[in-house]
Parts: sequence; structure tokens; C-alpha cells
Amino acid sequence: MRRRAFIRTTALLGAACLAAPVLLTRPARASAVLRLAASDPAAAHAVAAHLAAASEGTLILAPVPAGTPADAALVEAWRLSPAAALLAAMPFGPEPERLAPWLASDEGRALFRAAAGSAAFAVALAPGGHVAGPVPDGLADLRGLRVAAPGPLGKVWRRLGAETAAAEAPVTDCAAAGGRLGFGPRSRLLALSIDPGALAALPPSARPALESPPLLLDGPAGGPSLSPEIMVAAGNHAADVRRALKASADRLTARIAAALPAPAVSGIAAACWPWPAASNALVA
Repeated sequence: MRRRAFIRTTALLGAACLAAPVLLTRPARASAVLRLAASDPAAAHAVAAHLAAASEGTLILAPVPAGTPADAALVEAWRLSPAAALLAAMPFGPEPERLAPWLASDEGRALFRAAAGSAAFAVALAPGGHVAGPVPDGLADLRGLRVAAPGPLGKVWRRLGAETAAAEAPVTDCAAAGGRLGFGPRSRLLALSIDPGALAALPPSARPALESPPLLLDGPAGGPSLSPEIMVAAGNHAADVRRALKASADRLTARIAAALPAPAVSGIAAACWPWPAASNALVA
């Protein structure tokens, strides 16, 4: 009898709810609007949309032109610190699809935080690769050539006889760097650097969105491949640079170099090069 009474009571309550629907109102969530300065408007708008969706509208970024006083800035990670440069500029390092989930893992997030600081977040990744200029045919063509290559990637090109652009020059703007050739890292990592005061004022519901996997931006996957002579030489030098970074006296640099995921594609063991078609030519 008790079971029947429970069923009857539940049915009556259900009927009452249908007869007089109750409007449930979601409590308003606090939101924050940050002005975002960036030299790349397309990337800024993509990141703003991504974080707004990930935070369910509690984190709104309003992009403004570069140089405008702002609460946040979208910068290339290698500009933050020498150790942060490894996260995207390791010679022939991981492609965006492999780097993004690693940066969102506990290990990747902790190493990024140690390298970039507590007010910077890895928010977007774009493919690196060939940027501008004619492609050299052999090692002799690299002598005296200006190459836009940040961080440890520059060491590889200098060993090949090329000159590297100033550290301040963006990888994506080879002409401004005074170079004819620009080969960047496989993954261009963009970091959102937020003013500490603005960061502290963010609602708690907005913080998880900043730690989500970086947004994968569209972009050129590479460019014309280099000659096998250059690729083999660059691959061998890159292997030496990797070993040196893993044995670096700076413990953070060594940890990042050892922990970064390896590239998914490699035509031969000595040349972890971004362009499979050219790598395959070496073993054909």
C-alpha cells in the first residue's frame, strides 16, 4: 500500500507541474571583459571566440590594435623567456596536433607555467614552416643567408652557415627581419599574457577555460621542401642541439627538452623534418 501511495502522490505532483509550469532561472554568472592587444587580429578574434565558448561567456576578450593599453596581450611564447622558447622552437619539434594535448596535460601545463610565469597561458597553436623567400638548392646557398629562426632553431641554421635574424624579429615576418628566408618551428605557440591585477579579478568560472587545450589555428602546413643535402645536414645538427639542450645546466631547459613529445613524422632517423614529401625523397 505504501508503494501505491508513493506512486499516486508522485503522479499527482507530476500533473500539478504540468498544469502550472515553473520557470527556473539560472543565477547570473559574473563575467569579465578584458581588452586584448595583438598584432595578429585574426588570431586574436579566434582566441576570443574560443575562450568565450570554453568559459560559457564568463571570459570575454575585446581585441584592440597592438600598442593600445590593454589588460591582456597575445604574444609568441618564445618572447616570454628563453625556456618558453623551447615549447615551440625546439628544432623540428612536435606539430600542433601533438603539442596541444601535451600542453594541456599536467606535465605540459606545469612546465609552461614554470617557463612563462603565472600570468601567461598557452591559448593557440598554428603550423610553422617555410615563411618567405626563395628556397636554396644546397648548403653553399646558405652562406650569408638571413634566416628568421628563434631560440634553439637558430643554432641549427648558424651551424649550416646561415645568419639568423635578431631575436626580437617575429618568425612570421621575415621581410621585416631583413631576411630572404624564414623557417620557423613546426608549431607557433601563442600565449595570452594577462595583467596580474586583471587575472586576480577574473571569476573562478573563467579560470578553467584558460587551462584548456590550445586552439589549433589554420595556417600553412609548410612550404617548398629543401634539398636532401640541406635536410640531412640540418637533421644531424638538430640532433646535436637536442642532446645539448637535454644536458643543459639550466634545469628547466633540460626538463622541457626531455619532456617535449617527438615529431610524429620522420623520413629518416637523422632528419626530423616537417615536410614528409622531402623526407621520403631521402630514402627513395
